[in-house]
Amino acid sequence: MKPINIILILIYSIMINLLVIFAYDKYVIKAENRVQKFYTFDSQAVFEQKKNELKDMIFKQGLQPTEDEVVDYLTNIDKIVEYISTRDGATVIVKQAIASKDVLDITDEVLSIYAKEVGGKVKK
Repeated sequence: MKPINIILILIYSIMINLLVIFAYDKYVIKAENRVQKFYTFDSQAVFEQKKNELKDMIFKQGLQPTEDEVVDYLTNIDKIVEYISTRDGATVIVKQAIASKDVLDITDEVLSIYAKEVGGKVKK
Protein backbone atom coordinates (compact mmCIF):
# COMPACT_ATOMS: atom_id res chain seq x y z
CA MET A 1 0.00 0.00 0.00
CA LYS A 2 1.27 3.45 -0.85
CA PRO A 3 2.09 5.87 1.98
CA ILE A 4 -0.40 8.42 0.58
CA ASN A 5 -3.21 5.88 0.86
CA ILE A 6 -2.28 5.14 4.46
CA ILE A 7 -2.31 8.86 5.28
CA LEU A 8 -5.72 9.29 3.58
CA ILE A 9 -7.17 6.32 5.48
CA LEU A 10 -5.80 7.73 8.74
CA ILE A 11 -7.28 11.18 8.05
CA TYR A 12 -10.60 9.61 7.04
CA SER A 13 -10.69 7.54 10.27
CA ILE A 14 -9.93 10.59 12.41
CA MET A 15 -12.72 12.58 10.70
CA ILE A 16 -15.24 9.78 11.21
CA ASN A 17 -14.28 9.49 14.90
CA LEU A 18 -14.63 13.24 15.38
CA LEU A 19 -18.08 13.18 13.75
CA VAL A 20 -19.17 10.33 16.02
CA ILE A 21 -17.95 12.24 19.10
CA PHE A 22 -19.69 15.41 17.93
CA ALA A 23 -22.96 13.57 17.28
CA TYR A 24 -22.78 11.83 20.64
CA ASP A 25 -22.16 15.12 22.44
CA LYS A 26 -24.84 16.99 20.52
CA TYR A 27 -27.68 14.49 20.61
CA VAL A 28 -27.14 11.77 23.20
CA ILE A 29 -25.67 13.72 26.14
CA LYS A 30 -28.02 16.68 25.70
CA ALA A 31 -31.05 14.36 25.46
CA GLU A 32 -30.23 12.90 28.88
CA ASN A 33 -30.63 16.36 30.42
CA ARG A 34 -34.13 16.67 28.99
CA VAL A 35 -35.61 13.72 30.86
CA GLN A 36 -39.25 14.49 31.60
CA LYS A 37 -40.19 14.60 35.29
CA PHE A 38 -43.53 13.28 36.46
CA TYR A 39 -45.21 14.24 39.73
CA THR A 40 -48.41 12.94 41.23
CA PHE A 41 -51.06 14.95 43.00
CA ASP A 42 -53.59 13.29 45.29
CA SER A 43 -56.76 15.21 44.46
CA GLN A 44 -58.82 12.84 46.60
CA ALA A 45 -56.80 13.77 49.73
CA VAL A 46 -57.25 17.47 49.00
CA PHE A 47 -60.98 16.95 48.45
CA GLU A 48 -61.32 15.02 51.72
CA GLN A 49 -59.42 17.72 53.62
CA LYS A 50 -61.65 20.48 52.29
CA LYS A 51 -64.75 18.40 52.95
CA ASN A 52 -63.69 17.99 56.60
CA GLU A 53 -63.01 21.73 56.90
CA LEU A 54 -66.47 22.48 55.49
CA LYS A 55 -68.07 20.05 57.95
CA ASP A 56 -66.27 21.84 60.79
CA MET A 57 -67.53 25.18 59.50
CA ILE A 58 -71.11 23.99 59.21
CA PHE A 59 -71.49 21.86 62.34
CA LYS A 60 -69.07 23.41 64.85
CA GLN A 61 -69.03 27.06 63.85
CA GLY A 62 -72.50 27.30 62.30
CA LEU A 63 -71.14 28.96 59.14
CA GLN A 64 -72.26 28.22 55.60
CA PRO A 65 -69.52 28.27 52.97
CA THR A 66 -70.39 30.11 49.80
CA GLU A 67 -69.92 28.62 46.37
CA ASP A 68 -67.34 31.33 45.63
CA GLU A 69 -65.22 30.20 48.59
CA VAL A 70 -65.12 26.63 47.29
CA VAL A 71 -64.31 27.81 43.75
CA ASP A 72 -61.56 30.10 45.09
CA TYR A 73 -60.07 27.19 47.05
CA LEU A 74 -60.01 24.93 43.99
CA THR A 75 -58.61 27.73 41.82
CA ASN A 76 -55.81 28.39 44.30
CA ILE A 77 -54.95 24.69 44.52
CA ASP A 78 -54.87 24.51 40.71
CA LYS A 79 -52.57 27.56 40.51
CA ILE A 80 -50.18 26.02 43.06
CA VAL A 81 -50.04 22.73 41.13
CA GLU A 82 -49.36 24.66 37.93
CA TYR A 83 -46.66 26.73 39.67
CA ILE A 84 -44.82 23.61 40.89
CA SER A 85 -45.16 22.01 37.46
CA THR A 86 -43.68 25.06 35.75
CA ARG A 87 -40.99 25.59 38.38
CA ASP A 88 -39.69 22.02 38.08
CA GLY A 89 -40.49 21.44 34.40
CA ALA A 90 -42.64 18.47 35.35
CA THR A 91 -45.90 16.92 34.25
CA VAL A 92 -48.38 16.52 37.10
CA ILE A 93 -50.62 13.47 37.04
CA VAL A 94 -53.57 12.81 39.31
CA LYS A 95 -52.38 10.18 41.79
CA GLN A 96 -55.33 7.86 41.21
CA ALA A 97 -54.40 7.65 37.52
CA ILE A 98 -50.91 6.20 38.04
CA ALA A 99 -49.48 3.29 39.98
CA SER A 100 -45.78 3.94 40.41
CA LYS A 101 -43.59 4.51 43.42
CA ASP A 102 -40.93 6.25 41.30
CA VAL A 103 -43.07 9.36 40.83
CA LEU A 104 -42.80 12.29 43.27
CA ASP A 105 -46.02 13.04 45.17
CA ILE A 106 -46.43 16.82 45.56
CA THR A 107 -49.72 16.80 47.49
CA ASP A 108 -48.13 17.82 50.80
CA GLU A 109 -46.14 20.59 49.11
CA VAL A 110 -49.27 21.97 47.44
CA LEU A 111 -51.20 21.98 50.71
CA SER A 112 -48.26 23.53 52.55
CA ILE A 113 -47.97 26.35 50.00
CA TYR A 114 -51.73 26.87 50.18
CA ALA A 115 -51.58 27.12 53.97
CA LYS A 116 -48.71 29.63 53.87
CA GLU A 117 -49.81 31.79 50.96
CA VAL A 118 -53.60 31.64 50.98
CA GLY A 119 -54.47 30.49 54.47
CA GLY A 120 -55.99 27.37 55.84
CA LYS A 121 -55.13 24.36 57.89
CA VAL A 122 -53.06 21.46 56.65
CA LYS A 123 -54.49 18.20 57.93
CA LYS A 124 -53.38 14.74 57.05
